[in-house]
Amino acid sequence: MSARSALTRRDLLRGTLAGVAGAGLASAVGRAAVGGAVADGTGGTPVSAGLRDERPRGFSLGLFASDPTWDYGGMLAEIAARGASDVLLVVAWYQDDERATAITPEPGRSPADATVRRALRQARDLGLRTALMPIVRLRHEGPGRWRGAIAPAAGVDAWFAEYGHFALGMARIADESGAARFAVGSELVSLEAAEGGWRRLVGEARARFGGRLLYSANWDHADALPFADALDEVGVNAYFPLAVDAVQPSPAALRAAWRGPRRTLTDLKRRHGKPLVVTEVGYPARRGAARAPWRIDPAAPIDAALQADLLDAACEALSDPAVADGLFVWNWFGYGGPSDGGYSPRGKPGAARVESWLRRMGGEGRQA
Repeated sequence: MSARSALTRRDLLRGTLAGVAGAGLASAVGRAAVGGAVADGTGGTPVSAGLRDERPRGFSLGLFASDPTWDYGGMLAEIAARGASDVLLVVAWYQDDERATAITPEPGRSPADATVRRALRQARDLGLRTALMPIVRLRHEGPGRWRGAIAPAAGVDAWFAEYGHFALGMARIADESGAARFAVGSELVSLEAAEGGWRRLVGEARARFGGRLLYSANWDHADALPFADALDEVGVNAYFPLAVDAVQPSPAALRAAWRGPRRTLTDLKRRHGKPLVVTEVGYPARRGAARAPWRIDPAAPIDAALQADLLDAACEALSDPAVADGLFVWNWFGYGGPSDGGYSPRGKPGAARVESWLRRMGGEGRQA
């Protein structure tokens, strides 16, 4: 995300799901996803472990519970039942602010390594291919202060040494757990010009991880990666604005609004000459989400119907192999349900819309 998206979904996840809710998160989410039951109101058939379609299609799952040992098995079962072939697990470590260097796990916000390993194993047992993405968050955030604006006072070499400890440790876990993909970074816009640091990191990641490597670039900065040739795939977070004037755009208007982003992604894929995976695409269930999908407006009314229309239009556009070679919908983690204005489609109409497209992409026809 760009610097203007400093107050984004991470604020919701930090405040609502990992801070304000505190110890209640584990119990509340756990009650909604007990024993692998599908908690969002429908059944579904998990994708077979014998996957033939190499295009990744599924959801991301942030390991963001306040309990670092929380068991994500129930949520992973929900994802498998929604027609996904893949899941992208996301792990957050923290640095104090954009000028800091030290990057460490945050109590109550970062999962234990054993939890990451277990989630990867559980996903594979459910027949899901796995990907792992480490992300950096700031303890002290605000407008213009987010991971895309990191400018370490000690210099980029010192920062990469710290980040490498985090990222390469996750790469080793991903490899030992049989993950198919590993993201070496996400939305670190201000640091992307540090080509030497990234090339060293990618090389070290290859020494530890035998799968495919990618970097998750922000939608408005994805054409500026000087180290893209060192990666196996291009990763893009597709939070393109889809409406300028209309607060409630029609489904037809949303489909039309994707024409520009489709061209952008097609051109990006052609220029790099390698597969393009949409590592994040999602929308808060709030009125006005089409205008700035990277941001949650807590004052806006909850609008799950609009979220469903937005997800439907995005999946239609991104299911075209000329545009993207795979997608992950952000983010299954969350309470879900009609009172949840966040990104998670759990218990909302958007879950069935995404499922329909995931099954179509997998050759199962249009099912819900």
